[in-house]
Parts: sequence; C-alpha cells; structure tokens
Amino acid sequence: MIGSCQEAERAVGLRLGFRGKVCRIQVDLDLMLTLIANALYRSLARTLIGFEAATPKQIFRHFLNTPARVTVSDTEVRVRIRRCAHHPLLLASGALVAQPIVPWWQGRRLHLGIR
Repeated sequence: MIGSCQEAERAVGLRLGFRGKVCRIQVDLDLMLTLIANALYRSLARTLIGFEAATPKQIFRHFLNTPARVTVSDTEVRVRIRRCAHHPLLLASGALVAQPIVPWWQGRRLHLGIR
C-alpha cells in the first residue's frame, strides 16, 4: 500500500501535482475496499464446514480461483465453475442456491452452479 503522495509519485514515475488530503483519500479507499473484501471472504468462510477459521487467501485459493464458463442471455447470467475437491462444501453451504437479480446488469438474474 502506498503511504504518501511522494511514494505514489515514485511508484507511478510521474509528478502528480497535488499533496495531502486527495492522495490520502485514495489510500483510504484502497484500504476500505480491502477490508470489505476480507469481510466478504470471512462471511463465506463461516458458511463452509471446516473453513470457519480460514484466511481470505485460503478461501480464494480453494473456492474462487477456479475456471468457469459464463453464459449471458437477455434474462440471466449463468456461471458454471469446474468441479473441484472442495466444491461439495459450497453445495452443502447453500451458497449456490441464491439467484439474485443484479440491477446493474439490467435486471438479469445470476445463476451459480458446478459443471
């Protein structure tokens, strides 16, 4: 994480032309998004048998970092992930049962499944 505007300028390789609060807002936004992602990983981990104390890195490696086939139609987005050893835990947790309507996808419904 970048801690100051001077470090940001060195990392990007150009002079940003501002100091203080604007750069701090960007760093704080990055931190906030990281904390939200970690909270979502922990929430998923609590629903998975045997993974209640797993780290976000473990949850990502075992359940989310997997190939998938995505099909988009007028009414739905269907995501089918490849079957892996840990996926029966996803099925048992009920994480794949919900089929929410996603407003920013023009009201399409999200279907998650294992192929």
